[in-house]
Amino acid sequence: MPSKLTDLDDVIKKWAWATFVKTKGQHDYNDYQLHVVWDGVRFSTEQPTYFFGRYDYKTPRSTFLFKANYDNRTNVTHDHEIRKQRTTSATARVVIRRGFCRGADVGIKLIAPEDVAAAFNNGIFIAGEEGNRTDNSLSWVIKYSVTAPPMRRTTAVVRVVEKRFRCRFRTTVSIRGRVVVVVVSTTTNHQVQVEGDIATIIGDAIVQPETYIPNCVYVEGDVVKWSAIGKLHVSYGVSQEMDLAQEQLPAEVDSRNYAGLA
Repeated sequence: MPSKLTDLDDVIKKWAWATFVKTKGQHDYNDYQLHVVWDGVRFSTEQPTYFFGRYDYKTPRSTFLFKANYDNRTNVTHDHEIRKQRTTSATARVVIRRGFCRGADVGIKLIAPEDVAAAFNNGIFIAGEEGNRTDNSLSWVIKYSVTAPPMRRTTAVVRVVEKRFRCRFRTTVSIRGRVVVVVVSTTTNHQVQVEGDIATIIGDAIVQPETYIPNCVYVEGDVVKWSAIGKLHVSYGVSQEMDLAQEQLPAEVDSRNYAGLA
């Protein structure tokens, strides 16, 4: 599905230029630069709705945390304790398909789906239209007992089982505050500031045919409500497991017991 993001910078600059000309008289647009300042505008993302299809959950995969070989060349059983700590990454990738941007920036944050909220407790940030990836570290405590029988090699492998899914999301961003546009003459460097309420600007733009504002946008008092939709791909660890395997001792290995870590 092709994206359709409205560039708010363009909308605001069009309004600012019309306001500038109305108060300062007719000027050549090419003789000026317009800089939008968003510092006085707040963007708040509501709780998203996530939509899961029949095939959105993919086959789980695993990530190795630890591997050790225990070679017992005695006639007595040996017990070993594994006590380690490792980390894996919980990864979320987002593509936004409907919504808004400010130049190259989107700059909104999603609350993660409920079953991965602990892995992404700071939210999932959408910086731009593509290439949005959030990585959080998950810490795993490895604590197992391994029994190595006589005259055998025992291999212990600890892995994390990762679930993967993709889904669609829809959310609404509330926008409120006052936006400032600095109009700068490229010939004299003279500056003029144009300031306005974002809800008034967008409300006027909605009824102007020359400015594209999608029909999912509406103004509620001094707040602009703007719908955003897209896709989310998540991979995260949910559990750990250990596999034990035994085989004959390799003849070329030193006779001392050891643990080889990977």
